Amino acid sequence: MGGLKGTGSHDIIVKDAFVKSEYAVDFDSPVTIDSAYSRLPIGCMNAAGCAAMSLGVLKATMDDLIDMCLERVTPGKNPDLRDRTTVQDTIAKSKTLLASRRIQLHQSVEILWEAAQQKQTFTDIQLADIWAASCEAARESRAMVSEIYAVAGTASLYKKHRIERAHRDIHAILQHGIIQPHWMSQAGIAYVGLTPHAAMFRI
Repeated sequence: MGGLKGTGSHDIIVKDAFVKSEYAVDFDSPVTIDSAYSRLPIGCMNAAGCAAMSLGVLKATMDDLIDMCLERVTPGKNPDLRDRTTVQDTIAKSKTLLASRRIQLHQSVEILWEAAQQKQTFTDIQLADIWAASCEAARESRAMVSEIYAVAGTASLYKKHRIERAHRDIHAILQHGIIQPHWMSQAGIAYVGLTPHAAMFRI
């Protein structure tokens, strides 16, 4: 899989193999290690992880575009990459989006982390805050990376620039089921006082 080269991910199929029950786990299995980390719900924390990766890819892409603006300065009257208003606007927008989404994601995770340390029960609103922050951070990061890819022009096609790989990586991240729009709907259900029904919302 082209988008998962960095993780060494592969599909594995095992046939006619018996696994003893003591070696098998599922999402409802009891947690054997009691720590603040093990108390965190795996669902929304995985979503937060995907969001963090998306923001990281956006940061790398934005930095690459800025570096290109500083390096690609040519003599003469033709405007350079840094002179284009579309490039300037995109850099300003990406810096603002990155900062705001990062703060929202960190704050929502920090609240849950403090609750886990105190052995408190997580509320649906606390979980919804992470699901919503994660999904929006990832979605907007993908849109911003695509915009950077577009304004950088033909340079985006060359492997020597991080933009080329980032454009592929951000789309690979957003294919993960844990970061799909469905989870925004589940967060919205919690916000209007109803009970989210997705199996992994609380797990």
